[in-house]
Amino acid sequence: MKKKKADNEIQKLMLKTFNKKEIQRATQLFEKIKKENPWKKIEFEVLGLAMAQSRARHANISCNDGRNIPVTYDQPNMRQWKIELKKIVNEKLPKSFVPALGAVIIKIKIYKSMPKNTSRIRLYLGELQKIRPLTTPDFDNYCKSIMDSLKNIVWRDDSQAVTGLIEKFFSIKPRIEVKILYRQNKY
Repeated sequence: MKKKKADNEIQKLMLKTFNKKEIQRATQLFEKIKKENPWKKIEFEVLGLAMAQSRARHANISCNDGRNIPVTYDQPNMRQWKIELKKIVNEKLPKSFVPALGAVIIKIKIYKSMPKNTSRIRLYLGELQKIRPLTTPDFDNYCKSIMDSLKNIVWRDDSQAVTGLIEKFFSIKPRIEVKILYRQNKY
């Protein structure tokens, strides 16, 4: 009920702000763009453990003229993991693939291995997705490392992501499953 009321209020505001011809023109333009720039889909799976984005490291580099320049960098193992992920994703994409310039919707499923002392029953329940990982690393850190890795491969910048879903599961086969919907052009 509240949604309908909010929608009606938005429609009233739109009619106050724009005239009917402007609204009709915008609707026609939207339909034209939707036909010319449809959503495209990519899906891939990467076997192995996912790495969550670690805290950035900072250092000062001394120049010959005595100045110190601050730099920020990833830990070496994180940098190596991102390079490997880029390589794997590049191999899975078609040769003619061009990074998206438009909106991106991403769904990431992270399958973590169970702790070593886990009972067989809990292993089974984990595979059925009846129990989920409630431990660190946080899902947003996984998302950040994956999004950063796919920059300039699947999209130009991770700011293009307009919707995202990140899920953590247990599995005896650790992996990452990624589904991406994207629009090739900005509009």
